Amino acid sequence: MVGKPDEESEQWYLLGRLHGGKSGHASDNSHLLRIVLHKRRLWQGTRPGCTPFGKFPGAVPIVPPSGGPAISPPRSLASPPEEQRAPDSAVPRVWLAPIGAPPQRDHSGKTLALQLWCAYPSELYLGGVSVGDKFGEVDFKVPPSEHQGLAFKDEISANLKYRLPDFSTLIWAVEEELHIVTRRFFTETTNKSAVIIGNHAFNDYIGLVDSLLIGDGRSAARVSRSLFEHLVNYCEVMTSATAAERYLEHKAVTADLLANLTRGLHYLKGVAQKRERNRLAKLKRDALLPLKRVLTKFGPAYRRDWSSRNLYDRAKDHGYESHYDTYRLLSQVTHGSYGGVLGSHAEISGASVHRIGPSLDLAILSYLEGLTFFRSFASEVGSRQSVDTGKLTEAIDALLSYWPTYRQGLLDVDKYVWPASPPPSPIAVMALYPSGRIRWFFFEPALSKMKLADPPPNCEWMEERFREYVEAGNVALPANMDGRPITSAVSGVQVTPKADAQWVTAAAIFTPKAGDNTMIPWFNPTPS
Repeated sequence: MVGKPDEESEQWYLLGRLHGGKSGHASDNSHLLRIVLHKRRLWQGTRPGCTPFGKFPGAVPIVPPSGGPAISPPRSLASPPEEQRAPDSAVPRVWLAPIGAPPQRDHSGKTLALQLWCAYPSELYLGGVSVGDKFGEVDFKVPPSEHQGLAFKDEISANLKYRLPDFSTLIWAVEEELHIVTRRFFTETTNKSAVIIGNHAFNDYIGLVDSLLIGDGRSAARVSRSLFEHLVNYCEVMTSATAAERYLEHKAVTADLLANLTRGLHYLKGVAQKRERNRLAKLKRDALLPLKRVLTKFGPAYRRDWSSRNLYDRAKDHGYESHYDTYRLLSQVTHGSYGGVLGSHAEISGASVHRIGPSLDLAILSYLEGLTFFRSFASEVGSRQSVDTGKLTEAIDALLSYWPTYRQGLLDVDKYVWPASPPPSPIAVMALYPSGRIRWFFFEPALSKMKLADPPPNCEWMEERFREYVEAGNVALPANMDGRPITSAVSGVQVTPKADAQWVTAAAIFTPKAGDNTMIPWFNPTPS
């Protein structure tokens, strides 16, 4: 924090990032939109509802550099009217600090401010609209591996941005050259099939870097796989007039497939349903004769694939067969094969642990392979057409040379995300209230939250044994129960949250701990 800890400071907080473009280039607002909310005064870095900076090593506010311009919000995102402002309880109190990032210091030894990210813990207020988030109250002070298995995309993205400061600049350099190449390509290319393939390739490159920026390895793997196909298909249609014709004529098969997409009709009503039904019927009629013609010309197998040869044979003819095994590996994500869970599944202490979140392993693989495929595509365009792609391939080479840094950055983050031990499963909890009533709860330890649940089938005997256990004096009750129930986790039983049940904090239900004998043992529902 700039200045002494006890000084009053007035600062802007950077609360979010919207990807409104590709690279996130900081000098272009069309590519990086920063949301600045609520200008607030802080004394010693604290405020009701905020976490003191002193308890957050490495987490600091956004402050303008010394002598630099003050950070001011866009007019459309300025502080909302007083009646629309978030209450103090919604003030940001958790910080997305870079994991393991040492504070930056100048030569005088003073700590300099870092650009970090902050997230609302429970409610996000924009224009007076409140958006709930049941995951928001997880404590970001600890590494993600201690979140009991929960992976947070925003937290991972923030750490990648910190660890890969030059990545966006390198992407921007490629996109500068890509703009010139695409303009010339679509203007000068006369092979209509090649033009369509170029549309695929250039758009998929953008999809690839967007995925790599946030560590979304699964999406990156699918795009990288496609880039290999675009490379081979481009070479094929540029060297064979027959292949170019087959590729272009396959639009008749596409039209027929589109005409059969009637699944959404029952969601539409009235005039909208009638119009869509008529549109599909016309599309079917118009596709009938072209489809019959191409199937007569190329055979019934043409409906399945435009090419008469498999991908491997085509790749081999054009000198790219060495990449085919990588293509097969990336395809496992698309096909749902076992290898497709690379980076999102691990064996930990003999248990199978699954991550619902970014696969950083796949991002590392897809970075190298996808960019290699796209560079080869650009090189082929330069050698087969009059479009100069030399500067584009040089920019891609610089991006490929950055791969070791990207790889290490993702490996560093990944080791923090995986838990050291298997995360706990949801738990059925029985709660005995002072009135004698028993209610069941669905307890999610990873969130420290609970939902009221429907009782499991044939639970009467379990409830009766629990009452007997408590009445026998086996539970030492603290004095500050405040009407809260006595609770017991029930092993081997699954419960389902009630419809429309809301999440409540576990602390609001569980009995306060008063001594060593107040913890109720796990209840094993085995009839005696």
